[in-house]
Amino acid sequence: MNPLPCPRCGYPAADERVEHCAYCARVVEPSLGAPKVGTRADLLAGGQAFLRGLYFLGRTGGTKRWLVPPILATTTLFVATTYWLVTFVAGWVEALRADGAAELVFTPQWLADALEAVLKSATMWWLVSLGGHVVALAVGFLVALWAFSIVYEAACGPFLDVVHARIERAWFGADPRASWDASRGEVGAKAWVVRNLATVWTSVKASLLAALVLLLAFPLQFVPLVGGLLFAVCAGFATAVSLLDIPFSRREWSLAQRLRFVREHGGAVIAFGLVAGLVFVVPFIGPLVCVPAASVGGAWLVCRLDKKGLRSLDRALAPH
Repeated sequence: MNPLPCPRCGYPAADERVEHCAYCARVVEPSLGAPKVGTRADLLAGGQAFLRGLYFLGRTGGTKRWLVPPILATTTLFVATTYWLVTFVAGWVEALRADGAAELVFTPQWLADALEAVLKSATMWWLVSLGGHVVALAVGFLVALWAFSIVYEAACGPFLDVVHARIERAWFGADPRASWDASRGEVGAKAWVVRNLATVWTSVKASLLAALVLLLAFPLQFVPLVGGLLFAVCAGFATAVSLLDIPFSRREWSLAQRLRFVREHGGAVIAFGLVAGLVFVVPFIGPLVCVPAASVGGAWLVCRLDKKGLRSLDRALAPH
């Protein structure tokens, strides 16, 4: 059983009789305030959470540089994959152009002659080349969504943990997670390695969830005109919601606690995901901004919303 989560910050409170834990008895960040309750408060908090995350990310010093390594790694992977894809299409078109006429086996002869004339036409090969590169562009779009909603999210995990620590220090005057670890004696190199491995695993799980949603949403690609946009929104939505696992894991909430929070604040989670999804559709910049901003916005949302239900859940699970 996990310690009782504080109704404000979500980290363990000393006991069930106190309203807030020692980490946030005098919260520094005024936007957190008292936890909000109700459907209207949920929707309002969820709708602004992404922008709040973007604001805190931009305002808090010492956070942006931690995003450079995963951005470089993911961008390099994306560029290399796209280059290979374009080169493959160009080679395929040239091979088809060189060998296409030789493979014609049609009767009557006039049909073979007509097809050969078409294959030797410059206009025909311009259209084939254009079609091949359109296909490559469409596949490249899918590669970009895959790279920046799955690979980038997984690579960002340990770096985002540092970002959250710095931002929560600004919110509460101290990093609650570091204070909690120190109180349990979890300090030193071994604790640091274990903590980062846990963070990587959290990011991998979040990425797998995003990948599953992308797979389920793939048929949207075939919706005329708006299919690609809808698919990108789904990718951003899945990425944002799965990133809630980072603040959940920093607080070591159990699966029951996480599901309880999402169920109680479903409106906030949906609004949060939709806003992030709309930002995600902006080419290249959208995904790069979406992952860190959504992770910080998710932490703000976790702190902003009421968590008293999680405390009653822990009491219900306590041994008698």
